[in-house]
Amino acid sequence: MTDLLPAREPSLSEPKVIFVIGMHRSGTSVLAHAINRMGAFVGDDQELVPPHPSINPTGFWERADIVAEHNRFLQANGFAWATVANFAIKHIDEERRRALAAGLREIVGRMAHAGSTLVIKDPRLCLLLPVWSEFVEAPAHVVVVRDPRKVAASLMAAFPNSFTTDFLLALWQKYMQSALSALAGKRVLFVSYARMLRDGESEYRRLRGGLSELGVAGLSAFNAKRLRGVLDGRLDRSKPSPHARLDENQQRLFDWLLQRCESQGLVDVTDLPAMPSPDSILCELEKVRAACMRSGWNMATHRTEAAVQPPMAHTA
Repeated sequence: MTDLLPAREPSLSEPKVIFVIGMHRSGTSVLAHAINRMGAFVGDDQELVPPHPSINPTGFWERADIVAEHNRFLQANGFAWATVANFAIKHIDEERRRALAAGLREIVGRMAHAGSTLVIKDPRLCLLLPVWSEFVEAPAHVVVVRDPRKVAASLMAAFPNSFTTDFLLALWQKYMQSALSALAGKRVLFVSYARMLRDGESEYRRLRGGLSELGVAGLSAFNAKRLRGVLDGRLDRSKPSPHARLDENQQRLFDWLLQRCESQGLVDVTDLPAMPSPDSILCELEKVRAACMRSGWNMATHRTEAAVQPPMAHTA
């Protein structure tokens, strides 16, 4: 990918940035909330995507302006969060990438006054991380991993009659392969969503230690009272459909991710599992879904989306 912005010397006054990376409904909101409770700044209340009573009652912990920038960029190029067949950031026009980078840099500049450590979270980072990497100096990357069958179940509950399980599993694969491609060669902390909720104190200490190794200083120690309701096992309530099955490639990818979650700390993103992109199946399923929507099959989605503004944006 060509440089989006002119090379420059990093400023000592620039904030440290933590990226929370993961597929929609993977636990990115819980992880960003926990890091915020550690002392990192995500945004003022009025700057965040508001909680949704059925999808994310405890909040999304993502900035509305960043989500809007990401959505505008995807839509301007013929994509959306759930319409990503054949998406590759390197194939997008350079001027459009520059414009996105400029808009995002401006948002980070507005955030910087609030503190020295920022946490940025939006599942679309899986697709757009290379743009951020062009102007954020030495960020800390944390990847949250959840069983993709539970991810699919959660998305189907959030958007009834909108997707099939196979479509959502392929979408999960696309997001995670895109993220790992962008992270290749970097030191990254992988966090298990299930373990974070099951053994919050242990995983919190692991998270704090990993972030410290990545250069994030000043995060607070574990405080059970302060984290009550954040790391709560009841949040892992999605039950996979009985017919949900990972294909061979998806299972290998999930196993690879789980192995990295077992590490005591940071891991180098190397030896990525070789596998084809799910673009062909996504393309086929997107066409079927679009045809069904034109025929009125997807009416339930319109009722669900009406309560979530902007449409289809709040899925983390």
